[in-house]
Amino acid sequence: MTTAVLTKQEISINRDTLSEVLSNALQAISVKVSRPILADVLFKCVDGVLEVSSYNEQIGIKQRIDVEGNLDAVCIPARLFADTISKQPKGADLTLEYDGHSIIIKRGKSKSKVAVHPADEYPLIEIAEGQASTISTDDFIKAMPKVLFSTSTEETKQTLTGVNLNGTKAGSTDGHRLSVATLEDAFPGDSITVPSSTLSLILKLAGSSITPEIGVNLDERMVSFQIGNTELHSRLIEGQYPNYPQLIPQSFIHAFTLNRAELIQRLDIVMVMAAQKNDVVTLTFSPDSLVVSAEAGENGDSQEWLECSAADFEVSLNGKYFLEALKNLGSEDLRMHCNSATTPIVIKPIESGVEGDYIHLLMPIQKRS
Repeated sequence: MTTAVLTKQEISINRDTLSEVLSNALQAISVKVSRPILADVLFKCVDGVLEVSSYNEQIGIKQRIDVEGNLDAVCIPARLFADTISKQPKGADLTLEYDGHSIIIKRGKSKSKVAVHPADEYPLIEIAEGQASTISTDDFIKAMPKVLFSTSTEETKQTLTGVNLNGTKAGSTDGHRLSVATLEDAFPGDSITVPSSTLSLILKLAGSSITPEIGVNLDERMVSFQIGNTELHSRLIEGQYPNYPQLIPQSFIHAFTLNRAELIQRLDIVMVMAAQKNDVVTLTFSPDSLVVSAEAGENGDSQEWLECSAADFEVSLNGKYFLEALKNLGSEDLRMHCNSATTPIVIKPIESGVEGDYIHLLMPIQKRS
């Protein structure tokens, strides 16, 4: 295959590599931007190292990729550029040329042109300059999915829209449920709350990385992560996070051991009817069984039976929250700890008969007569 001869203002890059980079960059570009330049990605390439930056004044991402060629710094409309690249044939080798006004995307005799903006208008990305440490990539990948789903999506609960990291504990709550995972490596600093959007992106980047450790830098306002050749800089969430350990009961009257996959299957069936009426499901335990049920008024009802050794006990829960917790538990079996129909239930994973460190707490629902 003939290698293209590159001019001073050209780079050569594979379509798939560039498409992935732009997909990551878009995570730090808001749909509604505070100023037009923040709808762009900043492109620059010096001595064969392409740096792509994106920023929404809360999260900033810098990605570095080895390419061929050089390119002066330029700002390119991110979504238009990403859509144009994504439509190129998979696996295609592309040449990007800067002519002083536009980026020209060339593939053989085909080409597309995207107008650009001056790079000197692009703001500096704020970074953390403080305590540095590292955490295990594998540990992060295992722990974060267990807590991210419990964060709040309500803007009025800003403090709860992130995950609280305090030593080896990662905790999240939306006011109705609570998840607590244990990390192998203590997170640097005291108690901090990181936006869930930041951690979700780090999780995505870590999942496709072969880097064994994630670099972390922390100061009073910011946290910075380094994964291979990618940096992610994020503001911390301000405000005091709830003292969630005090919400977890220290003793229980009942403990029910169940097969996770079987319970998910039964709950999935019942949720069809529960979705008709506020997602409420009822768990009715007896000495030899569990019945999972839902009522939908005149629309009907549903009951699913499981064999288990238990005691007489009944509790109603938000089935959607319960199902989400079960799917993120990750173990073959689980144990439900309960006291009464009005106090929190605690769910823990069980592997080889031993309870894990992970805790999920769910508040019961009081059914109306």
